[in-house]
Amino acid sequence: MIRTARYFLPILLLTANSGVFAAAPANSVVIKDQSGSAQSNRPFTISRLFAQGDIPHFAQAVIGGTAVTTQCDVKTRWPDGSVKHAMLSFQANLSANGSITVNFVDQPAGNNTGAMTQAQMLAANWGAEIDVTNGTTLTANARQIVTDWSGSSSDARVTYWLQGPICTQVILEDRTPALTYDMGWDTYKPLHPIFVVTFYPGYTAGVKVEMILENMWTTKLEDQTYSVTLQTGNPLAAVYSKSGYTHSAKSRWRKVFWSGSQPGAVNVDFNLPYMIYTQAVPNWDLSKTVPSGTINADANAFKSSDQCDLGGHGIWSQYLPQTGGRPDIGVFPAWYVRYLYSMDFNMFNLVVGQAACSAYIPNMYRESATGKFFDSAHSVNAFGHPVSLDARPTIYSDLSRTDLTNAADSIKPVGTMTVAGWTDDLAHEPGWNYIPYLITGDWYFLEQLYLHASRDLMAVAPGFDNYTRGNSWGYFAYAIQTRGQAWGLRDIAHAAYMAPDGSPEKAYYTEKLNNNIAVEEGYQNVLNGVYTPSNTACPGYNQNNPPNKWCWGRITVGENIPNTLHFPNHASLAGNPCAGEPHFVPQTDPDACSIADNLFMWAYKFNVEGHLQELGFPIGPLNQVQLLSLLHMLQDPGFNPFLSGDYIIGIRQVSTNAYYQNWADVLNAYSTTWKNACGTVVNLRTITSWPEGCGAGDADVTSPGYPHIMKGAASYLAGLNVNDGALSGTAAWNWMVANVGYQNGVGVNPQFAVLPRSLSTATPTNCDLNGDGVVDVQDVQISINKALGLLPCAGGDLGTGTCNVVPTQRVINAALGASCRVGP
Repeated sequence: MIRTARYFLPILLLTANSGVFAAAPANSVVIKDQSGSAQSNRPFTISRLFAQGDIPHFAQAVIGGTAVTTQCDVKTRWPDGSVKHAMLSFQANLSANGSITVNFVDQPAGNNTGAMTQAQMLAANWGAEIDVTNGTTLTANARQIVTDWSGSSSDARVTYWLQGPICTQVILEDRTPALTYDMGWDTYKPLHPIFVVTFYPGYTAGVKVEMILENMWTTKLEDQTYSVTLQTGNPLAAVYSKSGYTHSAKSRWRKVFWSGSQPGAVNVDFNLPYMIYTQAVPNWDLSKTVPSGTINADANAFKSSDQCDLGGHGIWSQYLPQTGGRPDIGVFPAWYVRYLYSMDFNMFNLVVGQAACSAYIPNMYRESATGKFFDSAHSVNAFGHPVSLDARPTIYSDLSRTDLTNAADSIKPVGTMTVAGWTDDLAHEPGWNYIPYLITGDWYFLEQLYLHASRDLMAVAPGFDNYTRGNSWGYFAYAIQTRGQAWGLRDIAHAAYMAPDGSPEKAYYTEKLNNNIAVEEGYQNVLNGVYTPSNTACPGYNQNNPPNKWCWGRITVGENIPNTLHFPNHASLAGNPCAGEPHFVPQTDPDACSIADNLFMWAYKFNVEGHLQELGFPIGPLNQVQLLSLLHMLQDPGFNPFLSGDYIIGIRQVSTNAYYQNWADVLNAYSTTWKNACGTVVNLRTITSWPEGCGAGDADVTSPGYPHIMKGAASYLAGLNVNDGALSGTAAWNWMVANVGYQNGVGVNPQFAVLPRSLSTATPTNCDLNGDGVVDVQDVQISINKALGLLPCAGGDLGTGTCNVVPTQRVINAALGASCRVGP
């Protein structure tokens, strides 16, 4: 064996597949007819995220080189004032089975005047009604709400969501304490009807109607059993019915129809490269392809399910705590990611169908008590908003825990409540609604983002101990596990990111996310962060009345003890005890651990926090410190990088009752005689393959396996330029590229096939293929895997242009002591 220096040839990476775009991808979508018939002057409303600076004022559609009249309803803008998210309405012609490419350019105005008036809405030929029967029939009628409306913006029974000459979309409900249209068979009347009606005045075929029924009022919680009939048209005619439905408290449902003729079906390719470019989604590896068989299997599985009809669950697991590899677990569900890769028409139906089920899990609340405030400044009336920690600082998701919740904050059911077959668990919470809202812009899915984010904030017990949330601060404490922290941060960040500018919800969820960042900065002892106080000694600290969130994170959450290795979760109570754990040495060993955490949970959290930085939240200084733990796992000479794909890691040392202070001691906590699932005895300290899966932990590409999840996390080491002295984030990423195999199969589930946004150096081009400073049997195996196509060839051709037996023989020679030949 020979030792070599680490040489990397700096090159400029200029392809989308490598993670850096040479130029911005086309700002366009492709619309394809699915009806088989020509469609003339068909209306479209497209939800679109734009990269910062692309659309300075308002967006306009361009079709076939011709700019068309476009109504641009802007929902959010970037800090420079350019459009971030908008709903774009226009008309276009489609030939039978044909397609059009729609580009978007800037225009000076959004064409947002000329929305339909009350009189025009009532003059249109449409109708929508919800009828519920339990002995007697109760009715909510959409046209009646428009008729009752005063026509004034101060009368919120009609609220414009989209407005202009091409599309008028209105939300119809009474969300005031009068609750005029609420229904029920006792004095509480817990059922709250909402209609979302979409008019296209230049299109005569029909009017789109969404019928929604909620049972979520905090002062009216009780199940309701009824038969439901939905009617549309003028005169009304039944379009849906269901008998004997039990509508669980804390849930809602929606059904979508057209009153009149529905436009022909179309499929929209939203252009994943451009979506990646906006940074709204991770920098997925676009060289991967999802097999058609996988797409068909997903679509058929959904079609064979209850398709998320009322009370259904589609292909979600209703028992959220279920362990094991699941397609719903990740920053985004695997089905949603496969849809984005394929933009398949049937997969679109799966995505929006599955999102409908997210409303059936009974864990959502809407405030109906009076005299409460939604925000920390106590300036926004809480009534009608999702339950807020500022309105109820000590509320807890377990409503029976009156020992934790003050009487003034408690929510008391008024009748029987059931769970409808669901078991809730934040630690296994899917990302239900972000992608559905991103691609549809449906107000309903935006509200689902809010409701689930609010539920997440209630899932941690109130209080100011190191395992509670800091009451209204809303910190995701370690008691919900590291993965619970990941999914909670993801959900409130997505709600904050997508909430319209100026809305109370945008301010609320942004504040709660920033609170979490501040506490974590204190926990990690970040001294140059966004929220670092002027005096980090926190003089006169009082746990029950902390001076700021950073100090509470440092002294209470972090217990004011050194976390030199920057573990992302101290796991002192919620973690795994090391005693009896076969991965570790006996407790009598001075290097033994007392408490451990799960590395795949760390990988989840790292992936989420990298994604949050790309979304633009102020988490950069925290990531520069917290991601050092991953950097050292992969690059520190005192540790074995293959253990980053293990199930578990020691956090606290028995002999010191404190965090480990160096990576060599962490390594020495691992057993030298661990028996894997195949019965093979393994020295974990010196293992040269991925420990789980009988030494092939990277063979699992469908769940995916732990190394693939951690590889996604490692992309942020390079992409966010995380370094520590001689330890390089880019080198850590290169090591993962060289050592996480089975990449040809990753297209089956590309959830964590994430690339760095930028790289300053490329993969190694000498015989030290894993960049560990030694040419040995590991490099030989990597070269063989590259020749077999199990790993990407990048850096393994040694200048020959091909990964085959020639470069492999060169690596073998170098491992035996010869020089490394590079070149033709």
